[in-house]
Amino acid sequence: EPQPVRFARAMSEILDRVSVPLEDYDLIAGRVVHRELTDEEEAIFAELRRDPRSPYKGTIFSSGHCSYDWEMIAELGLPGLIEKAKASLSEKTDEGRRTFLLSLIEVYESISRYILRYAEAAEEKNMPDLALTLKKSATEKPSDMRTVLQLFWIITLIDCSYVSPNPTLTVGRLDKILYPFYKADLESGRITREEAAELITDYYCKHNLIMGRGEHQLGDRLEMRLRQRRKIHDFIHTADKLGAQE
Repeated sequence: EPQPVRFARAMSEILDRVSVPLEDYDLIAGRVVHRELTDEEEAIFAELRRDPRSPYKGTIFSSGHCSYDWEMIAELGLPGLIEKAKASLSEKTDEGRRTFLLSLIEVYESISRYILRYAEAAEEKNMPDLALTLKKSATEKPSDMRTVLQLFWIITLIDCSYVSPNPTLTVGRLDKILYPFYKADLESGRITREEAAELITDYYCKHNLIMGRGEHQLGDRLEMRLRQRRKIHDFIHTADKLGAQE
């Protein structure tokens, strides 16, 4: 079967089965289970790495040091991306391109199902606000800052944890993408500056959960916290400055 078909099938298998852990303090959902593997699990993992049929040998390829079209993701959301792919599919006759688009739709739909499983987990933990944000990020065009950040993070988590062994995905000009949502939320009273800062903090902390122990994390913990606080301050300061210029 063509690689796009195998990739889509692998992502569906992974995202329909992988755990959806949540902590009570999560403002944004999406994390991996943190525990040491048992000896049996270590053996299974080692065998997977050796097996030439492993999906990571010829189906799922590394995608480190790259970026997605985050502006389009924020503009369309998963439903819009699916509709865009279906519209393109209706115009294509080339079998290779049709195969790619059908596989792309399957990947989008598997991400949506994964998010909805997280929404169910949030409801079970009595986290109704988070559950609502998750449902919106899976089924609607983003209309607020929370939904955009939730969708961005889920995509990042999937890429860095289940696709690429080199978790170096970038979201580009996050400040520019988020500002219209932040501004609208602030003006409507849906969010405060303090709540926005908390969301950005949680978003950056989520990245720290999946970042490898390498040159990207040099420095002591205090310096890391200071850099993180500067990023949060920079976002809020830039957003306020942009608002003042309008």
